[in-house]
Amino acid sequence: MVANAVHLALAGFGIIAAMMLALWIIHLLLRNAAIVDVGWAAGLATLAIFYAVLGPGYSARKWAMAAMAGFWDYGWRFICFFTRAWQAGRGALYPIAPRMEDASCVTLLVFFRVSGGANRGAVLPFLLASLNPAAPLGRLEKIGAAIWLVSICGEAVADYQLNRFRKNPENRGKTYRRGLWAIPGIPIISLNG
Repeated sequence: MVANAVHLALAGFGIIAAMMLALWIIHLLLRNAAIVDVGWAAGLATLAIFYAVLGPGYSARKWAMAAMAGFWDYGWRFICFFTRAWQAGRGALYPIAPRMEDASCVTLLVFFRVSGGANRGAVLPFLLASLNPAAPLGRLEKIGAAIWLVSICGEAVADYQLNRFRKNPENRGKTYRRGLWAIPGIPIISLNG
């Protein structure tokens, strides 16, 4: 099992390294460094699915993890990218993005590689789930799936509230502090989605 885990992990690392290098090249063409976030998220979902396909673990567990990662990462990250970073202009997703575009190619390549490295640690739960042969799903796994569902729904509501607030020209330059955004920590959670 250890050899299988090492093989899957190394293959996953290779996939992420290639993806982040490709995104760095795309960034050079687009002059928009915010694309790194989409790559980071797509990497999580891609590896969750990769591990589900090749992992020897219990099918329900590994595919539940892959489905949750795929829905959240592919769906929410691409929506955030196209509504915040791309359509709103460079630097809309991250205030640092305009300065990043002026950074040297080598600096940005290192930044993209470090982002990919962070991705490798974040996919560990997907790798472990794909290796776990125990059946059926346990109580904690079911609770975890329920927490994921509540989080996705809460994030959707928070993003809806924020987008509605931002569409009003009178709110330009203001910070939204109503609805779910009145709860401390929600802005950080929403930006992760």
